[in-house]
Amino acid sequence: MKEPARYPNYDTEEQEAIAAFLASINHSRVKADIKARDKHPNVDGTVEIVDKRSIPQGKLDVQIRKIPSGSKSYQCPSSLYAYSQTSTLPVVLIACDPKTPTIFWRHVYGGMPEYKDGQASFIVRFDDSDRISDNEYYVDRWLALSKEYSNRIENYPALASRVAKQLDIEGVSSSDYQFFQSYVDNLNSLLSNDFQSLRSRILPPTWKFGVGISQASEETIYYHLYRIELGSKVPSVVCVDPMPFDELFTDQSAVSFSYLKRAALSAPHEMALKFYERSISEAFSGFQFIVHGIEVAKNVVGTFIERYPRVFQIDSSKDYTLQQVKDALYSGLAKACSHLVPLPVSNDQVHIGLVDLIDLESWLKAHPVPETVEPVSLDSYLIRTLDVPIQALKDAIAFLDANSVTLIRNPWLRLNRVGGFLWEIDDSLALRENVARYCDKVVANYLRFISGNSLAFPDSPYIKPDVTVAFAFEEGKESGIGGGPILHEYHLDNSDLSLPKQLGLLGFDGLELKREDKDVLVEINERTFKVLSGSSSSADWLFRPFPYLRGIYGMLARDFRDKYDYNLNVS
Repeated sequence: MKEPARYPNYDTEEQEAIAAFLASINHSRVKADIKARDKHPNVDGTVEIVDKRSIPQGKLDVQIRKIPSGSKSYQCPSSLYAYSQTSTLPVVLIACDPKTPTIFWRHVYGGMPEYKDGQASFIVRFDDSDRISDNEYYVDRWLALSKEYSNRIENYPALASRVAKQLDIEGVSSSDYQFFQSYVDNLNSLLSNDFQSLRSRILPPTWKFGVGISQASEETIYYHLYRIELGSKVPSVVCVDPMPFDELFTDQSAVSFSYLKRAALSAPHEMALKFYERSISEAFSGFQFIVHGIEVAKNVVGTFIERYPRVFQIDSSKDYTLQQVKDALYSGLAKACSHLVPLPVSNDQVHIGLVDLIDLESWLKAHPVPETVEPVSLDSYLIRTLDVPIQALKDAIAFLDANSVTLIRNPWLRLNRVGGFLWEIDDSLALRENVARYCDKVVANYLRFISGNSLAFPDSPYIKPDVTVAFAFEEGKESGIGGGPILHEYHLDNSDLSLPKQLGLLGFDGLELKREDKDVLVEINERTFKVLSGSSSSADWLFRPFPYLRGIYGMLARDFRDKYDYNLNVS
């Protein structure tokens, strides 16, 4: 007699992991809907965060996996990363050690530093801040995560409820439909192939966009965008009922409400690029791209530590550990925020505090944090900074952690200003050492930065192997407007691939620039190389906080301009 089919070998492990996870969570705040032995790929179910009245506040997709006893890492399949790029919910990996029991979690998102393109899997490492424990910080972090996603989704609702019963609207011709079909195809192609990373931070979490046409006349067409969720059988171009004017700014369906003159119905690709330009411009002004690159990450961490010494309580004059930075951020800063802005205890409301880091640094001078302050979750506060957001510090920590960097010192030495202008400093040699160190590493860091953010610029001089990048630096005058420092950038012909991708700072590492007739040449080891192109620009940003990050954004702005014709400004 033939035996019944066996359960798969991993079934016991899966059930043990699910049981351990369900035993670890606070069921009065977390409502889990886990499908045991479910055949759905990528996720095992969802968890919903509720307040103390059991009213839903946020939702997450979860995948639950067992890890060996004592392990603090998991080999995550790249398919889960790919799924996170299309899910409209935050995707969370739950790693369970049932024997201890110890439960870790990690948000899986586009641009996370552990992931490398082309790999079938990648290692996710956990520490104590990733544990699900009795202090329930994980609930606050899950709630903040789901709120951030839902805030972006609210601006781009799913298919509008005003979809017309009939597909025809008077004045909407077949050529109009063809144009908008081409427009939405370009939108979705750019979203999938060029701007994947924008899903993680800037654009709403969505699979695709669709277009709803509401009115058409001989001169104009009125339309708006809507979200299409993964697997949804929704057409990408539909007609929607017209919206009264007084509802345009109150109805959530009035997203990206636009009108277009028919004279502009000739360039759907350019119109699609224009749609994304605003989001990318916001990402530039707010430094919202995910931090990648060793020196960039160290500079971000080091600048925060130096800028807010009372907040982080770390001596920046010597090396310090990444664990010190983690503790200073997630414990020290959280306590300082609680000291400045204590949150009320409420049974029916979730309270969020607003803290400005500059105000906090000043306030701590006279009001140091007492030992009696109760620890809180940092996610209970919105942290406001002067320019680079606190999220960049979190990104930098995550990148350094993923790349096993344990010891940190800011690669940019602090310079003391002695005059009224940024570039009037007291140590010219230290300045040139800073610039030389920056120029030696910036291209390699840029490659990591754009790769980690899923951006592609194959024709960029920073990417092409037959182009070598070199820099020259002119110090600023002692004083005077217009007398600031200048950074020259040169792109050399490296057709024979005899040069490295990046040279050191010209005039500093024995590399000299010379001119013959109309050509600009660089002489290296008695060989001359022609300069294909070059640029010169003010380098006062080198004297501002976060110079490595500002430099990376400057290079990124040039590549966006050359590929997409975007005019982007770095803050």
